[in-house]
Amino acid sequence: ESIDPLTASIIKRRGLAAETGGLAPKKSEHRPAPVPSRAPQQVSQQHLAAVNKAAGQTKPFTPPDSGPAVEKQTKAHYPDETEPEPEQLYPEDPANQAMLDSLWQQRHQQAEPAKQFDGEINEQNFSVRFAAEVDSWAALVEKMPVGGLMRLFLLNSAMKLEQQQISLQVQQSQQHLDNEEFRSQLQSLLSEAMGQSLQLAIDYSSNVEQCPLAIQQRIEQERLGYVSRLMQQDPNVQQLQQQFDASVLLDTLQVN
Repeated sequence: ESIDPLTASIIKRRGLAAETGGLAPKKSEHRPAPVPSRAPQQVSQQHLAAVNKAAGQTKPFTPPDSGPAVEKQTKAHYPDETEPEPEQLYPEDPANQAMLDSLWQQRHQQAEPAKQFDGEINEQNFSVRFAAEVDSWAALVEKMPVGGLMRLFLLNSAMKLEQQQISLQVQQSQQHLDNEEFRSQLQSLLSEAMGQSLQLAIDYSSNVEQCPLAIQQRIEQERLGYVSRLMQQDPNVQQLQQQFDASVLLDTLQVN
């Protein structure tokens, strides 16, 4: 009873702790750190107004939305793979395709060859060696899967194509090969090579200057003549001729 109230309170608290088996846990003076919420952060209108005022903006600032609008814009820039393809401007038509193929074949066969030969060989076109390099008909004959007498017949002919009729002017020496079966095979061969059904007409002549065989002979003669002129004009050859009283046997020249 003589103990003051403060001391009595301390003794009472100690006695209670002894009865419970230890001291009462001391309360922490620090507050627990706030745990951020997993939900999207909600920006208050007051905070937005403060941001706008600090930035000097007259229009209210609105945070970007990640909702349906963004998803819609993303789809606009990145279309779905399952989106239907645009309609073709030129639908495929078998009849039109066949006509285009036929026109392409005609243009391809009548196109000017890459190399030119006007009957003379010089320094510019000395690389020309074969008729197929300068003549479209000769090039077509080279591509045809044909040999023997029919190939010889074609090499001695010149071709002229008008719409669906092909006319051959052939050397008279090949007329003995002409018969009904031969013409039928030749017509089928030319139709397949041209890519269209053709009517065949054959005319014979004693001199066909534009046939592949005649063009090939002129090319070889011109190449030999060009090399012969170079040999005769060469200073070293002329010096040898004068020094040894030599002569050049032009007939023995072989031009590759």
